[in-house]
Amino acid sequence: MRGRAVVSSMRVLLALCGCLAAAGLAASPAVLVDAGGAPAGLDLAVGAAFDVGSVQLNGDGKALLDRFIRQLGQNPTARITIVGYADSAAAKSGDNRQSFGRALEVKASLLTMGFPAEGILRVAGLPSAVPSPDDSDDDGGPSPGLVQVRVDGVTPVSARAREAAPAAPGATGSPAPPAEAPAGLGRWSLGLGYPDLRARLALGDSWDVEAKVAVEPGIQVYSGRLYWNPFNVGPFKALLGAEGGYAMFQGVDALNGDAVIVEGFAGLEYPFTRRFGLSFDVGPARIQAASEGSSITSYQLIYNTALYVYLF
Repeated sequence: MRGRAVVSSMRVLLALCGCLAAAGLAASPAVLVDAGGAPAGLDLAVGAAFDVGSVQLNGDGKALLDRFIRQLGQNPTARITIVGYADSAAAKSGDNRQSFGRALEVKASLLTMGFPAEGILRVAGLPSAVPSPDDSDDDGGPSPGLVQVRVDGVTPVSARAREAAPAAPGATGSPAPPAEAPAGLGRWSLGLGYPDLRARLALGDSWDVEAKVAVEPGIQVYSGRLYWNPFNVGPFKALLGAEGGYAMFQGVDALNGDAVIVEGFAGLEYPFTRRFGLSFDVGPARIQAASEGSSITSYQLIYNTALYVYLF
């Protein structure tokens, strides 16, 4: 009898903990829930999650995002969208860079917190938010600088209220949002390898291009790289790519001349914070060198490693 009582008490305690957690989540005005109380979205606003004029999440914003993702972790198949809105001044000028930068900051934070990259369906930046009774400023206008994280296929309770509200007098419909850029487009990173310097530009979620310069005593190498990220392994990004370059050498083994380098590679990249990451790759390279009228072709296995600083 005592064993049954203990088991029953434990079940009640676990149920109470679940209710308290759901209540704590719903208690936050930034968190949206569906009719059943499950997480449906998150509003990260300037002044609460972002500082005015900044694209970086502050401490409160990181804590709120981490809490939301922990709750969302109960649904491993959840898919989300991230939409950022500019501050008032940027919205009036139609400048979407600030809003898109904040949305990318949220995406980077989610990946650092362990949220799977395939769970993020899209990232967008828009000039201004849609006015509504529950996300407006003191003057009744739309909240500037909001970043909205929405669970795909789930309608928040507050969103239902907005859809049911009558349209403003004279309104003929919402203007079409501007075309969004692919998630990750335009994100820059700088890399320091051994012994090279790199500048990398994201072409989308899965493709990057990079310019690389390597300088050693007597040798200068200038090359370009193309990266493809086919999948992720936990926090690691798998990389496949190709590199092509041109080298000049002077006084190396008593030789003077130039060379053409073509390489394929595979590797991993580990973003250990939102701003820094390490990469390592290895692959075969074909090197065709010419010196004083003679030419030679060789094949080598080349290793590359670099420390990256991620920029917007």
